[in-house]
Amino acid sequence: MKETITEKELDILCLGIANISVSIKPVSRAVFDTDVTLIEPIEVSAGGDALNESFTASRLGNRTGLISKVGDDVFGRLLVEKAKEAGVSTRYLKVSESSRTASAAMLVHSNGERNICAYRGAFESLCLEDIDMGVFDRCRIVSIGSMFAMKNLDGDGIRIILERAKSSGAMTASDVKFDTYKRGFEGVKQEFPYIDYFLPSYDEALYLTGEREPSRQADFLLRAGCGTIVIKLGPEGCYLSSGDSGKIIPACPKECVDTSGAGDNFVAGFLTGLNKGWDMETCVRFGNATAAVSIQEVGANGAVKSFEQVIEHMRSVNYEFTL
Repeated sequence: MKETITEKELDILCLGIANISVSIKPVSRAVFDTDVTLIEPIEVSAGGDALNESFTASRLGNRTGLISKVGDDVFGRLLVEKAKEAGVSTRYLKVSESSRTASAAMLVHSNGERNICAYRGAFESLCLEDIDMGVFDRCRIVSIGSMFAMKNLDGDGIRIILERAKSSGAMTASDVKFDTYKRGFEGVKQEFPYIDYFLPSYDEALYLTGEREPSRQADFLLRAGCGTIVIKLGPEGCYLSSGDSGKIIPACPKECVDTSGAGDNFVAGFLTGLNKGWDMETCVRFGNATAAVSIQEVGANGAVKSFEQVIEHMRSVNYEFTL
């Protein structure tokens, strides 16, 4: 935690959940009806939306930092160690002496789908006072990884952060989580005018807008103030809209082993393209391909090893991509 960060040294700064994830596979929905279920080796890894984004973005060649809050415990020390191994700056990672590190049990079904049992721990107390606001002067892109999961920041806190980031010349992006604290659209609407790129899943967009068609979801969110909307549609790809027109960008072909973190890996790939100055469709396609690579192994952030790996996968499946 002693790194020195100079002005604009960070390409991507990710803010949100960082936890220790325990992946258990395979788990059927009948697990509670059986005394003992035989499983594969348990995987223990660092996870959480913002952390997943930062790890993958770093491995894709970006200079990446993480803002979150962990406990002064075994899990917290493991998380910091893993972040440094991934090349992610931990300078702005706050350590709490009174709370334990957030953790999550990832229950992975045989078809790759998963359910999460989460303990928010120290992260739940993350607030503006924990954040060195000067960091937003030193990064090109600020990504909010966990809208709806930040008890003390969602709404005005994130608005202040995004406003500060944009005033410093940074681009801003945001993803969404399950609405843990029941804030609804009204509780976060003040954030949207400061979000350049909003990247919800279809279900998250449905929850926010009440609309079932991706085009209508995008129109609603654009009217709320966002600059560009990318709605993740799972196997169908993504719906991209910047206001003038919208289109579906097809998914990149892949074999699915575990969908954990697929959306976070998509965001990391998309932001990589944004950092490189690519056009929006190319950014989405690279995000799709990054997600495709990510779901070929168990775990939320270990499958993607490099930028070249993702490019090679795109070539191997003849996925359209033009730089």
